[in-house]
Amino acid sequence: MRSVVWGGVLGAGFMLVLWGLATWQPALGQRPGAGLGAPANAPGQFGPSGELIALSFDAGGGRQHITLIDPRTAMMSVYGIDPASGEIALRSVRNVRWDLQMDEYNGTTPSPREIRSLLGNK
Repeated sequence: MRSVVWGGVLGAGFMLVLWGLATWQPALGQRPGAGLGAPANAPGQFGPSGELIALSFDAGGGRQHITLIDPRTAMMSVYGIDPASGEIALRSVRNVRWDLQMDEYNGTTPSPREIRSLLGNK
């Protein structure tokens, strides 16, 4: 049962990350590197379209998970934070580039392909 819950949490987190990759844009006036103690044009800083994205969610029981996404490389990593010790542990790393190339996966009927064929679009 516990593995089913974790699978659901990770699956939901993965879908949230995919949605974030597809829809994320920097806020107006946001400067690359702002708050990092470096000028916006500092070497090694990501540009406006390549900012590192951080998403946080409550994993229950006071635990927290942080997901970091690098849109430039299409990599994501998930970290778990232990509330008692503050320890940060890497839970998962994945290159999502190929995931985002799929038309469908684990979906329900009608699939995108079936809808296209019903509409006469190829």
